[in-house]
Amino acid sequence: VRESWPAELVRDLCMIFKRDPATSNAYAYDIDQSIRSLSAECKGPMHHGLSLLASDSGSRSIMSWIRQSMGYGATILIAYAKITESHVMFDLNSNNQLVVQYHVRMRLGQMLGGYKSNWRRVFRNVFDLQPTMLSTTDHDVYVIPENKPGREVLRVRLFYIFKASGRCFCTREYDFSRHGLYQSCQVFRDGSDVDYKNLFINFPKSADADRELVALLEEDNEREALEGRE
Repeated sequence: VRESWPAELVRDLCMIFKRDPATSNAYAYDIDQSIRSLSAECKGPMHHGLSLLASDSGSRSIMSWIRQSMGYGATILIAYAKITESHVMFDLNSNNQLVVQYHVRMRLGQMLGGYKSNWRRVFRNVFDLQPTMLSTTDHDVYVIPENKPGREVLRVRLFYIFKASGRCFCTREYDFSRHGLYQSCQVFRDGSDVDYKNLFINFPKSADADRELVALLEEDNEREALEGRE
């Protein structure tokens, strides 16, 4: 299994990234809304991330100011996304499984005071070489992580399947490289590849991984490994 998750590449994929408007045709909001138009239970990482940021007093004040200035709806969610940074960390645990942790924080430019919130963890998932299934009331999501030999990319593929009909209504791909994250999404309105939306977001690497955050996450992994031996 370890050969399938090259340790050096895994370490190099730990980084901070942010959406590039010039090479993207969508925001996370657009993808979430397209999927939720078919299944209301689908909520993406950005939706959860914004909910977590709203629990931070400083971020909540900024979000309130934006809301008062712009109102509600898609525009305000896009405005939130523009001032949100993402942090991803990959690691291999004692069982040679791939551990993925995703955090977000709010960050303003120096012209707006340079505010930075604390990082908030959106999820922590553990993957091996087998597909993982996540289930809701009306659909299942099959998560398939991949590492193709010769390609310095870790890919995570998601397939959304309606339970009642067995129809795939959405596919998502996350390609992690040393340059950042590229996310693509296809939403199938009628269950075919004839009528569908093709959305993509490019998140170039904007900075190396946050050292303090990485140290805390490594401590968590070590603690978990020790507990597993007891």
